[in-house]
Amino acid sequence: MKGKRSRSMEADGSSAWRLLEFEYKDPAMNLALEEAIARKVGSCKSPNTLRLWVNPPSIILGCHQSVDLEVDSTAWRFVRVPIIRRFTGGGTVYQDGGNLNYSIFIKILGSDGIDVQRSNLEFSKIILGALRRLGLNPIIRGYGVFVRGLKISGSAGSLRWRCLLHHGTLLINSNLELLNNLLKAGDPLGGPRKEGYVKSMRVPVTNLEEELGRPIHLREIKAILRETFEELFSTEVNPAQPSAEEVDLALSLYRNKYSRPEWNLMY
Repeated sequence: MKGKRSRSMEADGSSAWRLLEFEYKDPAMNLALEEAIARKVGSCKSPNTLRLWVNPPSIILGCHQSVDLEVDSTAWRFVRVPIIRRFTGGGTVYQDGGNLNYSIFIKILGSDGIDVQRSNLEFSKIILGALRRLGLNPIIRGYGVFVRGLKISGSAGSLRWRCLLHHGTLLINSNLELLNNLLKAGDPLGGPRKEGYVKSMRVPVTNLEEELGRPIHLREIKAILRETFEELFSTEVNPAQPSAEEVDLALSLYRNKYSRPEWNLMY
């Protein structure tokens, strides 16, 4: 997988990356930390970062989406999982302990010529490579990775605060029945903006364990993702914890944004 990086992958010249295997029990705090890390990486207060993390049961909206159009309110009344809006685009996802999130934060020296969509395709190769290591035959289609025509991973990206962020999901043994009940069927044409919102495109999904035909521990897939990442970027990642500045900023963003209905339910 080694090769010449595109300009979208050029960062601040640092050879070592930070690995964060860190999450909160509150999904709103996890989304607040995503923004805090992006801001601190962009301002050179934090190094380029690979984060591997898990959210508790929750529904995560894209930043330009409507709750009413994405979430089945009848099904939601039975489970009442938190509904949180992220600051990146893309579609709505259901997350739980059977879904692994990965996030890549890169400090950008100059944004001219950087195509976030093209960068997302490049970064999705991390999931592609990891699944191939496990013996599967995945393909990239749009913002997703598919196995046997079923979606197993989705992603979204952002270029803000001089930080290029790519974050995505990998379904391992998620509750797909609950996922399908909670999320409304989407427009088969997918994602165009209509009257101020972006509609999700629903496609059939699958879990990694189902495709492998065996259980797989979270530690195993994290290790494979880390190895694939290091090979793709020709670098190494060093385990670390969020900085005090990141935690303080995440707490502030949580109080003023990610815990507030006016942000999460604004459409």
